[in-house]
Amino acid sequence: MLYYMDYPYMFEIETTLKSKKGSRNNLNLVLTNSIASPSSKNIPTDLVKLNGIKVNKITRQEQDFVYEIKGSLSTDKLTIEIDKKTRIENMKNYLAYIILSLLFKKIYALDCKIVSFNEDFFKVIVPAAGLINVERDLKDMEFTLNHIINSSLDVKVNQNKDSYTINIPSVGQGKIFYPVPSNTAELKLAIIKSFEKTDKGLEITFQTGDKAYNYLLLKNKEIIEIKNLINYEGENIVDEINFTKRSLEDLKDELYDLKTNVYKYYLDLINEDVYEIDGKKFLTHNIKEIFIKDLKLMIDSFDADFKFITNPKDENSEFILKNSLEEIDDLDLIKELQNIYPFNYEIKKQYIYGEIKDEYRERLKELIDRYIYSKLNK
Repeated sequence: MLYYMDYPYMFEIETTLKSKKGSRNNLNLVLTNSIASPSSKNIPTDLVKLNGIKVNKITRQEQDFVYEIKGSLSTDKLTIEIDKKTRIENMKNYLAYIILSLLFKKIYALDCKIVSFNEDFFKVIVPAAGLINVERDLKDMEFTLNHIINSSLDVKVNQNKDSYTINIPSVGQGKIFYPVPSNTAELKLAIIKSFEKTDKGLEITFQTGDKAYNYLLLKNKEIIEIKNLINYEGENIVDEINFTKRSLEDLKDELYDLKTNVYKYYLDLINEDVYEIDGKKFLTHNIKEIFIKDLKLMIDSFDADFKFITNPKDENSEFILKNSLEEIDDLDLIKELQNIYPFNYEIKKQYIYGEIKDEYRERLKELIDRYIYSKLNK
């Protein structure tokens, strides 16, 4: 029985010292069990304190655990503490790594090994990855990984003495050496941040959970507040539109409480056709479809001026709104938006154009559609 495997959410425990040796600068304390994992390059590292003193290294010797610290202890009664946030992030990343390993083994008959990790990301390497089409296959792998996450599959952990294996329906089974969440949905989201082919193989860096979510959505967010939008006889009049930058962290509770999908307008946008004007690619969508939805966030993919036009093929009919960003404090976004819809009239031939980066278009379509849409409609 291993406490750190059987009780992954135990973050503090009192224990008794079995023996100790060494000097003040390098003191080794022998304990009979540990809620923290042993130090290893192959599994995540917990942040551990022993009676408030940082633990530099943990090794396992047969059935005992040796804690290495710098300092002295005046008592044999010890309290082990591990950092809760780091442990939970490590568990998510480790489960994603295990799933990736099972997929590479199942699909390509290739191994996947850990190179480095911290609570923010994991880096793995796939040796002999010459047969992998990096752009296509990693895209498919990321899609499959998120499909597994969104499928809310139970993760069964089986124990045989000090050996642990997991079984994920439709994915496979394999050995684990660090605790994992009990359901794939706890990962929330997984993104492959980067990859590089080296002489040792294909190195892949990925991220999961809220950190992946924030990486994708928090960079240079723009929130749009529409004071008034009036339409008559095919003409669009915009009285006031303000842009503001605001951290999604400030909106998290509000967004998660909504029952409707606040990103639906954006998902609609990225599924529309891309038009080209003067050599620039623009995305077009009916204004009614955008503003009648729960409009909340404007992602930085739309980094050009916005144009309201009465005829998408006649540039002279456009009303150009310059991309002016101003900070607006204490903006009650949801209350303001509730005052502007639903519309009681039809808007015809009205389109909004925004320049969009190609690399964001497909990525957001695949990832946000699967993750946020499903989460906010549960």
